[in-house]
Amino acid sequence: MVDLQTIELRDILKVTSVTYVPDSNPLTLLVRGQDFNNAFEVFINEMASPSVVIDNSTLLLAQVPDSEAGTPIRSIVVVSSRLTRTERSKVFFRISNSPRSISGFERLIQTFLKIMLQSTKSDIFSPKVGGNLLQAVGKPIANPSTTTLTSDFHLSVSQTRKQMLAMQANDPTLNLNERLAFAKVLHVRFVPNELALLGRIYIGNQAGHTSAVGLGL
Repeated sequence: MVDLQTIELRDILKVTSVTYVPDSNPLTLLVRGQDFNNAFEVFINEMASPSVVIDNSTLLLAQVPDSEAGTPIRSIVVVSSRLTRTERSKVFFRISNSPRSISGFERLIQTFLKIMLQSTKSDIFSPKVGGNLLQAVGKPIANPSTTTLTSDFHLSVSQTRKQMLAMQANDPTLNLNERLAFAKVLHVRFVPNELALLGRIYIGNQAGHTSAVGLGL
């Protein structure tokens, strides 16, 4: 089956070392790795770097976001400009100027994320379907530093997994690439000063393909 593509999956490039640029202002990191000629974006502690300069295929400079300047560097993710799917991918929600169809494993990932974000009762044809994540993110909370939103993220992934397994059991038209085998949360955190919920989900289909998909709201 095919759908209109509303997501892009991009490779995460290999990083071999990270050091601070001495006396840099704003604070900047020197990042070494592989295939940086295709670098598209850099995420520091899962926050997008406001400025990236590619020196060569193995070296780039990335400005540390203001929100992370006073915190330890926990993660560096360099995203490729290539549209592929690997074991480690990051998802972007966008419709290109030349809309295209999507099928196979990419369609499975897109469907999972759509249901995960969807609120129950929002679809008159399937009122019980939805992971309610956008609804959870949008609700007011008294203390944004609490674990409420991360718990909602785990619950949404679990609920979406159960719903998709139930739906595909009654759909003989799906091939193995479009049949969910498992989905689990690798990690999730809420960044209060950015009001950002950041998570990574590990998804596999029944054909044996897997992808770790990064999602930020």
